[in-house]
Amino acid sequence: QLSCNLAPEKVLKFLLDIFKRSHEEENSIGRRASVAPVSEVIQIIRHQCLSYISLVLEGAWQDTPQQHNYSPLYTALAAEDSPSPLLPALIDTLQDDPVRFAAVFKPLLSHCLLEMSKVKLTDEKCVQPLLVLRKLTEVRLTSGARPICDLLVGHGQWSPDGMGQSAGLQFANTSFLGAFLSPSVFPEEDTGFVDKFFKEKVSASQVKTIAPEYQKDLDFLRQQVHAVIHSVLVNSSTREEGLNYIAKLLNSNSKRQQLQANERTNAGDGFMLNLLSVMQMLCTKVRMDKVDPNYIHSERCRFELTDEARLKKSSQEAQEYCEAQAKANNGSPSKEPNFPTECWFLTLYAHHIGIQPILRRYQRRLRHLRELQNRLDELEKSEPAWKNHPSAQRNRQIVKTLKHQIKKQSRSRACADIGLLDQTLFSRCMSFYSSAAEHMLRFLDPVTPLQPRVPFEQEPNPLFSLLPEWVVDDIADFLLFGVQYMPWVVSQSLDDTLLTWLLACLAHPQFFSNPYLVSKLVEVLFVVNPAVQEKTSVVYTRIMSHPICEEFLPSALMRFYTDVEQTGSSNEFYDKFTIRYHISIIMKTMWESAVHKMAIITESNNGKQFIRFINMMMNDTTFLLDESLSALTRIHEVQEDMADPAKWGAQNQETRTSRHRQLTQDERNCRSYLTLARETVDMFHYLTEGVQEPFLRPELADRLAAMLDAVLEQLTNGPKCRNLKVKNPEKYGWEPKWLLSHIIDIYVHLAGDKMAKAMANDERSFKIETFQDAIKRMESTLNSSQSDIQRFRELADDANKLVVERQKQELSWENVPEEFEDAVMGEIMDDPVILPGSGKVMDRKHIIRHLLSTPNDPFNRQPLTEDKLIPATDLKKKIQDWKKVQMEKMDK
Repeated sequence: QLSCNLAPEKVLKFLLDIFKRSHEEENSIGRRASVAPVSEVIQIIRHQCLSYISLVLEGAWQDTPQQHNYSPLYTALAAEDSPSPLLPALIDTLQDDPVRFAAVFKPLLSHCLLEMSKVKLTDEKCVQPLLVLRKLTEVRLTSGARPICDLLVGHGQWSPDGMGQSAGLQFANTSFLGAFLSPSVFPEEDTGFVDKFFKEKVSASQVKTIAPEYQKDLDFLRQQVHAVIHSVLVNSSTREEGLNYIAKLLNSNSKRQQLQANERTNAGDGFMLNLLSVMQMLCTKVRMDKVDPNYIHSERCRFELTDEARLKKSSQEAQEYCEAQAKANNGSPSKEPNFPTECWFLTLYAHHIGIQPILRRYQRRLRHLRELQNRLDELEKSEPAWKNHPSAQRNRQIVKTLKHQIKKQSRSRACADIGLLDQTLFSRCMSFYSSAAEHMLRFLDPVTPLQPRVPFEQEPNPLFSLLPEWVVDDIADFLLFGVQYMPWVVSQSLDDTLLTWLLACLAHPQFFSNPYLVSKLVEVLFVVNPAVQEKTSVVYTRIMSHPICEEFLPSALMRFYTDVEQTGSSNEFYDKFTIRYHISIIMKTMWESAVHKMAIITESNNGKQFIRFINMMMNDTTFLLDESLSALTRIHEVQEDMADPAKWGAQNQETRTSRHRQLTQDERNCRSYLTLARETVDMFHYLTEGVQEPFLRPELADRLAAMLDAVLEQLTNGPKCRNLKVKNPEKYGWEPKWLLSHIIDIYVHLAGDKMAKAMANDERSFKIETFQDAIKRMESTLNSSQSDIQRFRELADDANKLVVERQKQELSWENVPEEFEDAVMGEIMDDPVILPGSGKVMDRKHIIRHLLSTPNDPFNRQPLTEDKLIPATDLKKKIQDWKKVQMEKMDK
């Protein structure tokens, strides 16, 4: 009767106090509490209390129906007024009666969900409902069962079905744990945070002050959610439902990883970061030797990889492998995967669709902010020109709109700084990606994966080849982002496993079908270079001192420098320059190390690879310098015209606009090309100083001399020299004195009979006057040493003597037999060879030079390699005899 007249909260409090006092009395009387009849009295009191408590929670004495999402016990648990033994005792009492158990605890679970759906991250009691849920799920009976976990996965909202096109967002919003994973600082999910802290003004100091507190709060929340999900997963009867829920959450949001993903149909960034952190915690103790690599190729895999590009195999080959695996099982299902395997692969997939899209979105936001600011600056700078123009009103409106957009984007960026640039989060990501690196190293060297024996076999393990490309792509993108925005975390968290994996992959670029994957790994080495990011100097030192780097990386980089000529991309012509620029910066640093320098010199003596490398360097240098100097000429012409008001004004508006647009484009291109050209010329400079023989091979020397002669002519007394003078040359990185000095040094490094002969063969650009002018500059402005001046002068004189001698030969050597002439160049051959496919005869140096860039017969495009060339021994002897006769005639 009393219970009918009082609120259930008061009745429950009264009963809880009795239950609590029973424990206090038990503790106060000590050992007597374990002896009858005291022990029996205490047990009876507790049993009575638990019976009455359950009746109150069931609403047995209430006239009105009990609410499905309200439980008076929630308030007691949230306020921590209930004694700690209460929940285990109450659950143990009711577990054998499923109806009463559900009647008591299902409203309590729904009450937790209701309260959590009301709170925001900025609320003081944000995690209170979560703490209550954790208390409930962690109750474990002596049998090992967790009845609350069973009730939780049976809840109507645990894993709802019937989602529409916005399945990812809907599932996150309506599933039971969705509310507990939702607290976020991102304004797209919760405007409360941005309105509270960044409503008026955004400053870096403000972000720096707020970030630690809320990053700590988020981490605490994630730990509590982890505890709840961990309880569900360790409970054998609910593990499958727990894994199904995680997989469904990930699969419904799989479109997040698309470049043009619709944010309105997928779970938000804060939600995914919370889920990702929980998954990372679940994987903390997973040992990689317990992870089954065949999981992603079995029908039991919980996420779809059918259409994903693979590291070395095709999607079709991946499908065939899966079918072969199923056939090996005679049609029966593959063995059930262990928990570490499922947990680890789901976490790997969570990184792919979780943090990777957030990194891309953060970078896009920064680019957009810069573009908005640049547009605003340009408009405000040009205001005097338009303030009295008819378009003034429209421009003022544009300025106002730009300021509003900048403010809005700045607020979003500040929130993203707090939510994403979190040291704890990044450290966990680094730790997990280290485990992914170990997973791949186990394919490459199963015996000693953490200290692999390099080089590996020529072809990688099939399981490595079948991995999705995004596994490597994601690690590279994360490292690149981390070095740019959180370099100190990368320095602290980059362990030996991840570093070894990075170098092992770079040492074997042939293991990847997509050269862009290798280029990203190269870029990682580039960005940790102290010349680019000084905060990662310790990491770079570790990389440079690694045994794989010291012994194998130089040759691998040179091979990739050559192979990246063709990437299959529509932008491959321009992409290759950026990739090679990164390699050139790394090579320069290596050259400064005695160990790496020796490795490069050793590689230069090991055959054709270094020759191909030099050939590609020449291709790049020729193109980049040609484009740079042409752009400088056009810039010079426009600047001269603009400096003459009368001449510039005489041109119509359309012409001036067109030329100004071309000027802007030329300036942009010139900066890029000169930056790249400087590095390739610098690489020629230090390599020719340490290694000469490969550069003087017959197939390279003529081309190299022709390239140097052409540049030297433009920089000295050539007709175009004066057209290279531009205003503010430093704006373009144009240093003609530096370039001339380095070109001359390369001549000096290679000075000798072979170089002189190659220069003499250059009928187009070699002129003794050019070299005489260069010598004057060496003496007057370049401050060259007397020994260098003397070597350069002797080289030029020797080449000129050969030119004079050749001219005499051309006058006296008449009626050269057609069979003695190269089929392409039309020159008399020195070492004729027969092309087996077409039967044509060419001089060996010319065909080898062709094969360095294009490995086919120039006459029929059939594949051709140097080893297939057939020496024309008889023809060679005939040419030599004919030359001997001609020389004797000249002497007479």
